[in-house]
Amino acid sequence: ARAEAEALGRRARELRQPAQRWLAAAIRSYLTLFEGDFARAEPLILDELKLESHPTLVADDVSSARNQLFIMRRDQARLAEMEETVRASIEDFPWYPLHRCALALLLAELGRTGEARDLFGELAKDDFAALYRDNEWLLGMAYASEACAQLGDFSAAEVLYDQPTIDKGRTRVS
Repeated sequence: ARAEAEALGRRARELRQPAQRWLAAAIRSYLTLFEGDFARAEPLILDELKLESHPTLVADDVSSARNQLFIMRRDQARLAEMEETVRASIEDFPWYPLHRCALALLLAELGRTGEARDLFGELAKDDFAALYRDNEWLLGMAYASEACAQLGDFSAAEVLYDQPTIDKGRTRVS
C-alpha cells in the first residue's frame, strides 16, 4: 500500500494535480497511523491542516485531516482534546454524517452518556437513514457501532448489523 501511495504521489506531482497530491499525502498519513507511528503521523496530519489553498472543492482535505487527528488522539487516550474540532467539523461538513458519529462516540467514551444517547438517537432514526452510502459511510458506521456498544443499545445494534442488507432506497435486500 505504501508503494502504491508513493506511486500515486509521484504521478500526481508529474501531472500537477493538487487534489491527487493531497490524496497521496492523506494515504501516507493513514498508513503511518495504521503503523502506530504517532510521532511521524502527527506532523503529516498537521501539514494537511495548514494548507492555505485547499485542493478539494469542498475541503475534503480538512475533513480527512481532522478525522485522522481524531483517530490518533483516541489511540493516544487524548480524545477529550478533540471535542471542539469534532463539533466544528459537524458545522463545517454537514454533508458528512461521520462527524456526528464521531461526536457520539467521543461523548460516550468520555462518560457523557446522556448527550451521547441524544445524538445517537438522532442518528438511529429510520434505520440510520442519516448514514447514507458515500465515501465516508464505512468509517461513520464503525464510529456509530462503537458508540452503540458503549451505550449498550442492543436494538440499535441489530439495525446497524443489518445495514449491509439495506439498499440506498432504504429497503431491505433479501
